[in-house]
Amino acid sequence: MRKILFSVIAAVSSFLPLVARGQGGFLPVPQQNVPNIPTDLQGLIRVIDRVGVFMFGFLLVGAFIMFMIGAFMYLVGGGSPDAQKNAKNYLIYAAVAVIVGFAAFAIAQTLKTVVGAQ
Repeated sequence: MRKILFSVIAAVSSFLPLVARGQGGFLPVPQQNVPNIPTDLQGLIRVIDRVGVFMFGFLLVGAFIMFMIGAFMYLVGGGSPDAQKNAKNYLIYAAVAVIVGFAAFAIAQTLKTVVGAQ
């Protein structure tokens, strides 16, 4: 009974800040001009390029982690053919990910040059 009572009190008390916030009303939000919204095709291409470079960085980090896991599995496999096959698959998938990532990055840069975006 005590656990149920404690759970109910904890759940109700977690909503008390919302009730207190509701008493004061909402604060006015100041209007701001957002200068980074793309208004033309080149601005949209720049935004897509920035997102692509950011995602490319994550791809490289993920591929590096896969390389490390594959190398560790290969070393720790202890001569087991199944463990070595699994480790080789990790290394192959990581290499394919890097190749596909570089190809996508090169295609994006080529298209950006063709379109004329800076």
